[in-house]
Amino acid sequence: MAHSEGAVAPPSSSYPSYPSSQLASQQARSPRKSAEIPDFARPLIDQIATADVHVRWGLRENEWFQIHALIKKCGIPAMASAAVKAAKRTDVESARYFLPGWRELPEQPAPGTERPPLRAVSGGYEPWRNPTNQDDYDEDL
Repeated sequence: MAHSEGAVAPPSSSYPSYPSSQLASQQARSPRKSAEIPDFARPLIDQIATADVHVRWGLRENEWFQIHALIKKCGIPAMASAAVKAAKRTDVESARYFLPGWRELPEQPAPGTERPPLRAVSGGYEPWRNPTNQDDYDEDL
């Protein structure tokens, strides 16, 4: 049985038949194509992996763009900490799971900005005790 160009696949096949050149061009235009891991994300991935959290990082280019912006906004330590906490609560397969939580993180302080020192309360710590005039309270009852 001879096949002519553009022949239809036998009815038993559930896959469409494409000429190889058409299939290659379709794969090249596919919006689902995953980008390679960019250099700016390596420190984040390494910090998460160091905490023994291993997920797939097959993200699209627009998702890598979001991660790059979030690294600038929130910082790698905050993002890694949030990812590790999330992975402890549930079984995470893909890094895509972390994106909504990372978007909720606060901005990191500007470089050179330090946290204000905490003021100590004068007098030191004293444990709580019942008031010495407890009888005055009991009379009201």
